[in-house]
Amino acid sequence: MKFPSILACLACAGLAAAPSYSSGQPAASAATNLLGPRMTFATKVHHFGKILGGEKVKWVYVLTNTGDQPLIISNVAPGCHCTTVGDWTKAHEIEPGQRGEIPIQFDSGNFRSNITRTILVTSNDKLEPRQTLSLDCTIWRPFEVRPQSAHVNVTPDAISNEPAVVDITSQSDEPVTLSNPTSANGKFKAELKTKVPGKKFEVTISAVPPFAPGNTVGTITVNTSQSNMPVINITVSATLQPAVFVSPTQIPLSPQITRWTTNRVKINANSGKMLVLSDPRVSDTNVIVQIKETVQGREFQIAAAFPPGYQIAPNQKVELSVKSNYPEFPLITVPIHQIHPRPYASSTLAAPKVMSQNPPPPPATGHP
Repeated sequence: MKFPSILACLACAGLAAAPSYSSGQPAASAATNLLGPRMTFATKVHHFGKILGGEKVKWVYVLTNTGDQPLIISNVAPGCHCTTVGDWTKAHEIEPGQRGEIPIQFDSGNFRSNITRTILVTSNDKLEPRQTLSLDCTIWRPFEVRPQSAHVNVTPDAISNEPAVVDITSQSDEPVTLSNPTSANGKFKAELKTKVPGKKFEVTISAVPPFAPGNTVGTITVNTSQSNMPVINITVSATLQPAVFVSPTQIPLSPQITRWTTNRVKINANSGKMLVLSDPRVSDTNVIVQIKETVQGREFQIAAAFPPGYQIAPNQKVELSVKSNYPEFPLITVPIHQIHPRPYASSTLAAPKVMSQNPPPPPATGHP
């Protein structure tokens, strides 16, 4: 028996393995597969390094269309209000091989320490339609001021008040000096003290009588020997506390009271004079009232207990009251309100069912 030669077998196998194409249908070529628009950035991350607090810094992100169709940028969205985008409208449509720019500005404002921010860029790049840019920096300030804002509490009959203390520390390697702390509106006074010469300082701030009711806001300015920060501004506020503080100022009740319900009212005295409360009552005698002095002459708690089914008529006025030894507050009152359910819009609607206190037994198992 004769066997075909090895070369002949291989030739036959090659013919059998080779793909065949019908006429008029050429094979697909890699050259005909379009890349589409491609948004490629020279760098997506920018490091500003060390910048001065309050400084505004700028950077331009450069991109190239590395695809073979026009690139269209539809949106550039910073992740924080401190980062703004400049005029990038010229980069809305970029031809293949052409470059575009996205200018940004970062406002360090009152930020401190290390900061990272992002910008989201959206385009018609099919592979990466949303790309994220980022920037970071280390914000440096010549002085560390703590706290940033000072607050002074003023009691109603105080001639003086407890001052607020602000610590100032120089971040510079060179010794510095501070001087002339001044209140812009004259409502506050400040005293400067050196704790560590050339390095650490202390500013004591107090409010100046007479004190206006409510909140008073001002600014303390301190001169420095630093050329890059010649003035330090300290925001300060003062609050004149009321002689008598009541919380809450009114008692809200639910529409339906199904069991005894107790609401409590706290009364605090902020004046130097001892407070005496007496004769607590509610105008509706169905309510039980008790008073407790938690801190002698300073703090009181009044409890009002409402019975099950308690209701306040729509035109009925109910309030809690207690007598005081303060001439300006002889009677302290707290209104009591109850939210009533809305009436049904139509009489054809069925009234809601009242749940029984004794629920029915569960249904029997098995077939009916």
